[in-house]
Amino acid sequence: MKTKFLILLLLLNIGSLQFLSAQDNSETETSTDTSWKFTVSPYLWMTNLKGDLTVVNQNVPVDLSFSEDLLSNLKMAAMVHAEAKKNRLSFMIDVFYAKLGTDGQRTGILDNTKDVRLRLKETMFEGGLGYTFAQTGGFSIDALVGARYFNVNTNVQINEIVIADKDINFLDPYVGVRFKNECHKWVLSGRADIGGFDMGSDHSYKINGLISYKFSESFVTSVGYQLYKPDYQKDGFSYNIANEGFLLGFTFVL
Repeated sequence: MKTKFLILLLLLNIGSLQFLSAQDNSETETSTDTSWKFTVSPYLWMTNLKGDLTVVNQNVPVDLSFSEDLLSNLKMAAMVHAEAKKNRLSFMIDVFYAKLGTDGQRTGILDNTKDVRLRLKETMFEGGLGYTFAQTGGFSIDALVGARYFNVNTNVQINEIVIADKDINFLDPYVGVRFKNECHKWVLSGRADIGGFDMGSDHSYKINGLISYKFSESFVTSVGYQLYKPDYQKDGFSYNIANEGFLLGFTFVL
């Protein structure tokens, strides 16, 4: 099963687009340029939540859209990506934090309606290294390796009775690839990685992508899409919820 999952992930990478790119490089830049390049990219990830949360044998389906559910219930959010690149080597960090809550109803075994109250706080911190192993003209491919810290605090109430007040966190190593293709002022880029390997979560994967436009050598705007999905199970608690949605970013070249 995991082999098929990895193959599918690598195939998806062919068409995926990457938000984590050093967008300040020009087509005329060569591999002999040894100066450091720094970028900072605050962004908005309009994520939807879809999957299952299981606590003490109670399954709580989660299906929340950003525009209809999460935006009105979003309490706080902070998202930023930063990268430093020198020649073929890149160092990158990404920080995501969101606090949200929603209320709804679900039908029980005896067709009785239950009021459900869900509160979530998510934190993701990612650090990694990239190495450009293939480059020709404005096209390049990087190998990625790093680690992603994930923390979620979950509070679930059914009929005003707290059935879960759980805080979980895990650290997933990951490996992946990304590509970038520059054409004049346009940049098409993509990334896919797989992590976990039963060290933190059972497994996790992240696919994201972007189309970017260079207004100048120091300012870039980007739009794209991102999917992140961990599969975590421990001590009767499981978190199998996908975060996916559109990205809007602004990159500043320092």
